[in-house]
Amino acid sequence: MANEKKKKKANGDTTALNMEPPGKVGKAGTADSNANAERQPLTANNHSSSADAERADADPLPASDPHKEKLLAAEEGDVAATVVNGANGGPKKPGLAKSGTIDRLQMRRRELEEHLRTRTGLSRQGLLWAMAAVMLLLLLAVITLSLAVAWPRIPHRLQYPACTSTPCLMSSAQMLPRMNPTMDRCTDFWNFSCGGWLDSTPLPASAGRWDEQEQQRAQGRDKARRLISVLNHPTNFKSVPWKLKYFYESCMALDNVEADRERPLMKIISELGGWHVRREFSLLSWDYKRVLTLLHSKYGVEPFFGISVVTDVRRPNQSIIKVGPSALGLPDRSYYYRPVNSPVVLAYKRYLKDVAQLLGAINTDASSFSEEMFYFERRIAEILSENSTLKTDPIASYHRLTLAELKVSAPSIPLHDILLAKFPHGNIDDSMALLVPSKMYLSEISSIISTTDRGALNNYLMWRLASAYMPYLSEHFRDILSLHQKEMAGIKESFDRWEMCTATLQKFMGFALTSLSQRASNNSDNVKTVITEIFEEIRATIQKNIEESWSPNELRTHVVDKLTTLSLQVGLPEPFSADRYLEDLYMHLNVQKNDFFQNILYGITYLQEEQERRLNNPSEEHRWIDAVTGFHVEYIPTANKIVVPPSVLNAPFFDPAYPLPVLFGRIGVHLARAIVSATLPWNNLYAANGSLLGPLDPAVNQSHLMTHQATTCLSKFVISKKLAELPWTANRTALDTIQWVASVQQAYEAFVRVEESLQHTHQPAMESMEPKELFFLNFAQSLCAKRSPEQADLDEVTSPSLSNESVLQVVISQLKAFSEVYHCHGDSSPSYGYESCPRVF
Repeated sequence: MANEKKKKKANGDTTALNMEPPGKVGKAGTADSNANAERQPLTANNHSSSADAERADADPLPASDPHKEKLLAAEEGDVAATVVNGANGGPKKPGLAKSGTIDRLQMRRRELEEHLRTRTGLSRQGLLWAMAAVMLLLLLAVITLSLAVAWPRIPHRLQYPACTSTPCLMSSAQMLPRMNPTMDRCTDFWNFSCGGWLDSTPLPASAGRWDEQEQQRAQGRDKARRLISVLNHPTNFKSVPWKLKYFYESCMALDNVEADRERPLMKIISELGGWHVRREFSLLSWDYKRVLTLLHSKYGVEPFFGISVVTDVRRPNQSIIKVGPSALGLPDRSYYYRPVNSPVVLAYKRYLKDVAQLLGAINTDASSFSEEMFYFERRIAEILSENSTLKTDPIASYHRLTLAELKVSAPSIPLHDILLAKFPHGNIDDSMALLVPSKMYLSEISSIISTTDRGALNNYLMWRLASAYMPYLSEHFRDILSLHQKEMAGIKESFDRWEMCTATLQKFMGFALTSLSQRASNNSDNVKTVITEIFEEIRATIQKNIEESWSPNELRTHVVDKLTTLSLQVGLPEPFSADRYLEDLYMHLNVQKNDFFQNILYGITYLQEEQERRLNNPSEEHRWIDAVTGFHVEYIPTANKIVVPPSVLNAPFFDPAYPLPVLFGRIGVHLARAIVSATLPWNNLYAANGSLLGPLDPAVNQSHLMTHQATTCLSKFVISKKLAELPWTANRTALDTIQWVASVQQAYEAFVRVEESLQHTHQPAMESMEPKELFFLNFAQSLCAKRSPEQADLDEVTSPSLSNESVLQVVISQLKAFSEVYHCHGDSSPSYGYESCPRVF
């Protein structure tokens, strides 16, 4: 019985060891370990276990100490490992290892459960509910996050309102048809911006070029016709409306013009001694000095040289007579050196011959005449300077010579007689100073005159007279002129008669037409406000950039001083459009009913008298008033003033309520271009008061150095990209190209500064395009242009600018902002990946 009790007790102890939690294990655990040790062979592990057991017996751990419970559990783990390894360290038994792992996991779970219950005070069931709640919350969080990621977002174009005002809709209606959105904006921005316009807009038959400026000119002619047609029937023949109306109607009276044929012109030729090619010329009695004097003073024809009254750039408050080279029959001296079978040379010779025949010369004489005149003009072309700097640099071309000095250097030119006849009240004498851009030119012309026989000299002078009056003669002469224009510039047809008449009226009474046009505008005050605000923003941007630039101190101070005092003139000032002012201005203009040719002569006489008035009574407005009747924004250096003519302030180009990207991309760039021109050669050689700097002024040399690197770099870029046909064209237009790049950059920076302070809105029907993209789009569309091949050839030689397409390509290639706005980077946009040239600011 005692043995059975011992066995039961031993078994009970073992069961208790297995069933009790770790915290309840005491001496029973130690006894069980000893029992297990008795069943194992005597190995090192057994010795270790026995030693552990002895230490446990010697120093039993209280069951209530958690730390001691953990140590006891670790000992039990060692015992389990000993059981699994076997008596002789043999292979592990899978069943026992798995059982031990499960036991350990269960114990750790129990420990964690006990820890959580202790910390939270919850029951076991409470813990289960808490865990379920946490799992549910995690599941809800995952679902919410998934929905947020997968949920469709509101497109950016729908997050902001679109402008729905009439001007906004109008501007969208202009932009969208001009675009070709199928083109890649990064590789062909020209066709992306203008492709639709290029496809849908034919070149007008009466134009060799069609662009924004030509469209404004055409609109100006049409508006002038409409304004004249609604004038009340004036009765006072001295009033400006009467002169406008009947000058125009005399031009439209084609029956009278056709009936006169060439008689008005032949009358003048007879008065001047006849024409050698018509064999009505007395070699002995003909006086070339008298003829040259009458042509300049009475008929407004300027053979050999031109005479005009300009502001004296050294003394801006005074006027001075300027005597310089005049135009030839061909647009540029280089045409005279083209091959003899060149289409341009052949066309000009044919024109010379046709005019001579139509005016009475026989065929053989007309052929000889055309050859003679071509080579005579070539002699004049040879003495014209090839150096374009002399034409543009105001310091290099400023030479004051007295009339007495010119008599000595150019004795064959009757300059004194011409000036006396042209300005009878101008106080002409030998001590009078004249502005002569090229001293050598007049001396060479004098030599040509003295070495040319009278017959050739007569032919040339009469030819210049005939060519000047061709547009005012009958249809036969106008047809010959139209054919010549077609061959020279690709103009297929001449103007409609009404267009020709309004263009002629603009020449002689342009100031009155501008006044009428401005009066017809109902929102002139709003227009001035908007233009002034844009001007101020751009000027402030340019001035800030210059002040922060690394340019030399003298030049920076000089340019900032100019910008600080720079003024703006939008349209005509109110006093200058008043009836009283206009009546005084046109007081000496005579107009005769139904005699168009005579009215042309009256108009020429009036212009001569107006020149004399400016010579004798110079005033501040004489420096800039002529620009008001023009067709582009212009900087006047002698007045330090920006002039915005009314012709550029009409729809569709401009509306004061257009969105900011449209305003800054169109008129803003033109304003910036005018302001920038005041800071770059050659206009920056003028001081803030309008006077020309001296050649030794530090700012003069610094001005050239500032732009030299940029012009050289841009010229190389234009040549490398083949944006100009001739390398000489790239060099000639480099300064103008710099102005384009700088003006777009400055206008863009000013626009960004203003746009950031306003509410973000979208362009209607163009919501996918951001305002910055619209800025560049509007700038590009303001350059949309078409040209005939003949006009392109002409522009390549004579234009101070690259073609509009080339200008656009250069500008956007130099502006990093364009690539950033349209996301054009790397090989996808090779045209715009070029390293930009140095900026002038």
